[in-house]
Amino acid sequence: MILPVVDVISPENGTLKCGPSAAMKSVAKIPGKYLQWNSCLMLQYYSSTFGTKDGAEKFMIMLRAYYKLGGIQHQPNVVDIDKLKMHRFIRRNIKI
Repeated sequence: MILPVVDVISPENGTLKCGPSAAMKSVAKIPGKYLQWNSCLMLQYYSSTFGTKDGAEKFMIMLRAYYKLGGIQHQPNVVDIDKLKMHRFIRRNIKI
């Protein structure tokens, strides 16, 4: 009996050494029989990635290449470092 992998596929913390395109290529190689119908690749991106027209276009090119390789759905999570630092400061210093 073949059991599918979990529905959310994401690199382990600290293991994304070669960038998101390497992770996309790895996930695209997983045979479909191991994936669930709702499997999703989840990756984090810095908000600066999308801050310019060039950055957004490069992201779209990478995403199209991923789907041409047979990639499954992708959930990009956009992270703003300054906002994360601000929230960490607030949690540590303000008692509510």
